Amino acid sequence: MRWIGVMALGTFVMVPRPAPAQEWAPGTTIELVRRAAALRVSRDADSLFSSWRARAHGIVRFSSLTGEWPGQIERVLRADELRVDVFGAWPGRHKQVIVAWRDTSFLPNTLRYHRDHLGIVANDFGGTIRIGDGDEVRDLTHPLSPAGLEHYRFAVGDTIVIASAKERVRVVAVSARPADPREPGVVGTLYLDVDRAALVRFLFTFTPESYRDATVADITVTLDNSLREGARWLPWRQSIAIRRGSPLLELPWQTVIRGDWEIDEYELGVRQPPDRFTGAALDGLRRPAPGATWDGPLAGLLTDLPASDADVERAQREALAILFV
Repeated sequence: MRWIGVMALGTFVMVPRPAPAQEWAPGTTIELVRRAAALRVSRDADSLFSSWRARAHGIVRFSSLTGEWPGQIERVLRADELRVDVFGAWPGRHKQVIVAWRDTSFLPNTLRYHRDHLGIVANDFGGTIRIGDGDEVRDLTHPLSPAGLEHYRFAVGDTIVIASAKERVRVVAVSARPADPREPGVVGTLYLDVDRAALVRFLFTFTPESYRDATVADITVTLDNSLREGARWLPWRQSIAIRRGSPLLELPWQTVIRGDWEIDEYELGVRQPPDRFTGAALDGLRRPAPGATWDGPLAGLLTDLPASDADVERAQREALAILFV
């Protein structure tokens, strides 16, 4: 079993050139987008992936950002490390259980995370997108949902080839924005496998009208999938960064909460207990707890994490290009 991961995109990805204004079109008129939306509706019925489990490892950090954007300086105030067992089954059921959790603070704080910041996005959000238990973004239409095909406009960009010893995958970058840029919705780029019509990577932010909390400056989401069994793209790496600033203070100071996750150790065709999917979708530990074995000090892991400001800058730059082309 070999995986093709989208780490290749991080090396070879070309920034998509959105098509001229006359080439933006509803998803219903673009074959690849239409096929990708149809696949998301039917994917849970795939017998190979009708029941599975995986393990996720994540770092959630709370930082201060000083200076002017772009080029802000990040200082980590608190970091949490989590291990989560992830379960899925047809039709569209998912469950996550936090099995290990530790934290460390570099400055005193009373931060409490929204519960959904402590788990992964198991099915690239399904038909609607919600972040921060709905307090930050609530029930926005996903571009690759039946309703999203009409709600958004799409522009087909560059084709990227990801190659390994045994696989060669063609991926097309498709820009997406709401039909009315003043409406709530996603702004970003979908990377779609041409042959399988599957979502390989999704890098996006939101229109300003999407945010329900006035302190939210922007939210940036990256979902990377990896090819399993040569047939199905499943979650591999994810990050969600939420930048906040006070609308009452005109100071070059913000905070960011960011979760970075890796998902692996997939087991396909597992037998789930009858009560696996009862109760909360994210269950398990409610707070950090001793007892687990960890790989070295938590502070030592932070140096290998990507800088929030670099990702946010890229997503915002691309979003501006997409919105105003």
